Amino acid sequence: MSGKWKYFVKKYQNFCIVSGIAGFLLAPFLWPFFLAILVNTLSLTVPVLLVYLLVCHLKKKPKEVKGETFTEHKERDKPKVTVTEEVPEKKEAPIYQKAKQQIEKAIETEKNPETIPDVRQEQWNEADIAAKKWYLGEGREKFFHISKKLEAKGIYSFSIGKDGLCTIRTEKGFRRVAAIRDFPADKRILIKKELEKEGGYSVKISGRYMWITRR
Repeated sequence: MSGKWKYFVKKYQNFCIVSGIAGFLLAPFLWPFFLAILVNTLSLTVPVLLVYLLVCHLKKKPKEVKGETFTEHKERDKPKVTVTEEVPEKKEAPIYQKAKQQIEKAIETEKNPETIPDVRQEQWNEADIAAKKWYLGEGREKFFHISKKLEAKGIYSFSIGKDGLCTIRTEKGFRRVAAIRDFPADKRILIKKELEKEGGYSVKISGRYMWITRR
């Protein structure tokens, strides 16, 4: 056997050498041809394979649906009912309730007026003198103007706070009617005395407010 193989190699030695050299020389030119065959094969095989898998998948799906009972199918298609919990509405207090509380509070404070000791004229300081000048200069005229304006509407009492805002009491609360600029709130006792000297006013100091009533 080995003798025959040696004889075959010796006989076709030149042909094998020539074939090997030719293969090495032609290989770079033949590779594109082989790659083209491979690409064409894949381009035809892959779509066919995808179609085959899709058909197999569609054939399996109806079998799974057939396994479902009629009651299960009916329950699955039944629309889901969403239960909404009823939230009890909170009853809001009437709008005028807050105003009513303010009126009651003002009446209570008016029943218990502050007792402020009188200050003698000999003990007046610069603030007292400035308050006196303010009253004689513009305060008296402003109080008279506001009281006359309210009297024409049938209102005979109003209050003035430390911030100089004048308000009246209504059914819905307190309503702003005027504002007195540079009102000396710290010297309300002096202003009270000066108003009472006029003879046409009744003045009470209650808490943060000074109530002025026209007689």
